[in-house]
Amino acid sequence: MLSSKFLDLIRCGLLWEAGWELGNLLLDLLPSFVKCKITFSSVFTLLHHVSLILYLPILHALKTSIADDIALSVFFLAGFVGPIGLLNFVKNNCYDLDSDSDVKGYFTLQLIQCFVYVTVRGPVWWFLAYRMVTETYGGPNFSVTCVGVAMMTFVNLVIIDFCRIGLIKALTRTR
Repeated sequence: MLSSKFLDLIRCGLLWEAGWELGNLLLDLLPSFVKCKITFSSVFTLLHHVSLILYLPILHALKTSIADDIALSVFFLAGFVGPIGLLNFVKNNCYDLDSDSDVKGYFTLQLIQCFVYVTVRGPVWWFLAYRMVTETYGGPNFSVTCVGVAMMTFVNLVIIDFCRIGLIKALTRTR
């Protein structure tokens, strides 16, 4: 069992994330939708934000038998975004693709990025989704959990597809 301090930090992190998602939704996305400037990216971001806001009932679930699973999954799902973002920055800005050694480094970083995203957004997510749906079955948060799981599953599948596209671009750029 994880310590209660770690679970408290996860609760605070969930609130922080939900607040950021709501702020971005209201300040950035809503104005673009009102102006009818709708793109795939804005619809995807909207689904991502709404699915994470729907997870506020998870705060209650952190007091149940799946508290450790949720805490670790939140850590994995959100905790790798920063380091992967840094890797992505390095990959896209620090390599000269005319050099063989830089091509190897570029492609290696792309493979690491894809491996982490596919692992976390694939098996780790499926395990968490299964646990959330089965643990909340029959409870007051079951329907919200099902909608959230469905939306976040779609978001994760799109992110995994972005990895596929990234690999294709990396192969194309490094040939």
